[in-house]
Amino acid sequence: MPAPDENEPLQPQVDVRAPRRAIPLRHSVAALRAGESGRNQRSIGVALLANLVVAAAKLVAGLTTGSAALLAEAAHSTADSVNELLLGLSLKRGRRPSDALHPLGHGGARFLWAFMAAIASFLIGGCLSIALAVRELLVGTSVERYLVAWVVLAVAFAADGTSLLQGLAQTRREAVLWDESTTDFLRHTSEPTLRAIVVEDSAALVGLVLAAAGLLLHEFAGLANADAIAALLIGLLLAGTAFGLARPLADLLIGRSMLPARLERVYAIIERSPSIDEVLSVQAVYGAPQEVIVAAKVHPAPGNPDGTLVNALLGHCAASLSGIGGVYRPGIVHRLNKDTSGLMVVAKTETAHHALSRDFAARRIDRAYTAFVWGVPTAPAGEIAGNIGRSSVNRKKMTVVADGRGKPAITRYRIERAFNAHAAQIECRLATGRTHQ
Repeated sequence: MPAPDENEPLQPQVDVRAPRRAIPLRHSVAALRAGESGRNQRSIGVALLANLVVAAAKLVAGLTTGSAALLAEAAHSTADSVNELLLGLSLKRGRRPSDALHPLGHGGARFLWAFMAAIASFLIGGCLSIALAVRELLVGTSVERYLVAWVVLAVAFAADGTSLLQGLAQTRREAVLWDESTTDFLRHTSEPTLRAIVVEDSAALVGLVLAAAGLLLHEFAGLANADAIAALLIGLLLAGTAFGLARPLADLLIGRSMLPARLERVYAIIERSPSIDEVLSVQAVYGAPQEVIVAAKVHPAPGNPDGTLVNALLGHCAASLSGIGGVYRPGIVHRLNKDTSGLMVVAKTETAHHALSRDFAARRIDRAYTAFVWGVPTAPAGEIAGNIGRSSVNRKKMTVVADGRGKPAITRYRIERAFNAHAAQIECRLATGRTHQ
């Protein structure tokens, strides 16, 4: 290695920090399943093809027959085609990977594009159809060549019906995975594409029935305004459909929470963690279709890795314990507070673990303790009730707190033996199961 030149100025060594390694974004199982299956793309493709063909046929038939209802239906199918294009664009935008500016990915963009699709449906379909109906009511036009109209309506009904069956089949598959009915799944799902396709195709069939009713009354009953009234009803149907699709999307855009039942499951999962002593609050809002962002305020458990009952159980029973709870709580059905004595229930099979846990949660297990206390209670039997919460002095300890704080705790006691006036042996039965009760 050559010696440094004495005349060459020394350069300071700059500590260049290595760039932070980006943590890849992990998607939910439901979102991955929807992305890998490609069902949304297929549903959009089928619906778009059907609507383009039907829109062209309705437009030609409307111009040929002079029917405002058919022209309104042409606007209906055109609006649905624009919706499918925007929904397809939302899938493409939502698949973009996360980056420094968007660490949670771009999945939330799908809510925005679906919301814009609903607005487009209102403007293109609803407003245009209502305008056509008002024009015919004011000016009046004659309807002719009914056979062309009936053929186009029949073809449109078949095309929209096929698209609806495709969407309903996918909806049923998803609903089964969530253990919900098809209707409940469509009401509660955060997946905007599937809901939009099913709702729009259903509205399309209703619109065709309205157009057919208007033509039928115009042709056979001689009602001159029947076709225009049908066009007006189609416009109102489109406006209502657009509003119905936009409302849940607006909630998702501003941060809608999970359903209470699902949020309770999240709460229970967090509460079971051995590293958490108490869960104060849990919030879970949708950040993308089928994905939520969970924020929990908790008190961490102090942690005792050595010299605990778990170590003794593992040493004595080895691998014969239930695997529920992992290495931190193998087979343990319920906790025993530190620095207290009591009876522990340990399951050696997962079947026993599940059954015992259900019985504890349903309070079907009677828990009785024998305790020795200083002094003798005045009443031979009674009930001790109060709220137990975290101590403001020592956050790792629990204490009796004022009303409005903590959780209610009830213990029923009975004096079994008194030692003069100095001490007593009592039996305690717990009606609740609070920490440090």
